[in-house]
Amino acid sequence: MRLTRTSSAATATVIAAGLASLGLPAVQADAASTAVPLPIAHYSHMVVDPAHQHLFFSEGSGYSSTKPVSITVDGDLPTSSMGSARYGKSRDKSELWVGVLEKAYAQWKGGYEAIGNGGNSGAVFTALTGKPSNYYPTSTNSADAVFTTLSRATSSGKPVTAGTFGEDQAAMYTGTGLYAWHAYTVLSTSTENGTKMVELRNPWGSHDGGTVKDGKDDGIFKLPLADFMKLYQSVNVGG
Repeated sequence: MRLTRTSSAATATVIAAGLASLGLPAVQADAASTAVPLPIAHYSHMVVDPAHQHLFFSEGSGYSSTKPVSITVDGDLPTSSMGSARYGKSRDKSELWVGVLEKAYAQWKGGYEAIGNGGNSGAVFTALTGKPSNYYPTSTNSADAVFTTLSRATSSGKPVTAGTFGEDQAAMYTGTGLYAWHAYTVLSTSTENGTKMVELRNPWGSHDGGTVKDGKDDGIFKLPLADFMKLYQSVNVGG
């Protein structure tokens, strides 16, 4: 693994440029900056300053109780032998905030290996937003109830993931393009020709699954609700 060092001021400037390319409000960044807020709805608490300081939230003793955790990282980001980002990254190479944020989270949790082998999406939602998440097993909820939950959550802008069954049931995913023991982002729901559909995204950014694809191999696809209920064991909705 190689490490690529990026100066704090350069990183902040690149982040600002990346935000502008997405149509988000521009921010100013220079060597004298003490804090550059990132105007992203679910990460309004996160700031990048010359020390790359990030704020997460640890779960407290109560359901809605969280405690702030401040993590400071340097500008070294792991890269592959080809010079590309080794772990989390944006399709736009000018956006570095994904890798910087992931590094801070990995440092908090004990390293990249500690966060790279699966986990609870709901716990990650809480760590990023400070708000509790809700878990819905598909086995104890009707298809209509799950569809309503997904529709309300995605339309209101809440983060939503769906998890497949474990490796012991990998055979059921043969030929589906889906993977066992894997979490997918739920993007939206729709009703097409009378069939309720769930739109998902593989976080790998490729390997489209399902039967309705967009032809771009960007990880985005749709599943009929009946198939979703069969192939996914749970849903996590962030606060």
